[in-house]
Amino acid sequence: MRRGVYARRLMRTFRDAAASSRKTARSLRDLGVEDDVEFRRVAGEGVFINTHGDVWYLDEERATLYVSRRRRRALVAIAIAVAFVALIAVFKLG
Repeated sequence: MRRGVYARRLMRTFRDAAASSRKTARSLRDLGVEDDVEFRRVAGEGVFINTHGDVWYLDEERATLYVSRRRRRALVAIAIAVAFVALIAVFKLG
């Protein structure tokens, strides 16, 4: 599964369970979330905050920053690809 899709599913799972503060934090087991490399990668970005043991919550502010950063990276990659294709077309036609 693509990273962005997986991260959005994780965020949706936490939102659906209302696990968005220290008071409403839930265990990964309760949420049905695997404590795998992908979860840890997104958690490492500060999107998910560990309160103790297996209990986590979604930091909405960090989640918003994470999504906007990923979108910005995607747009930059697309812009570079379009510029590269345009450059090739100019040299082929000219």
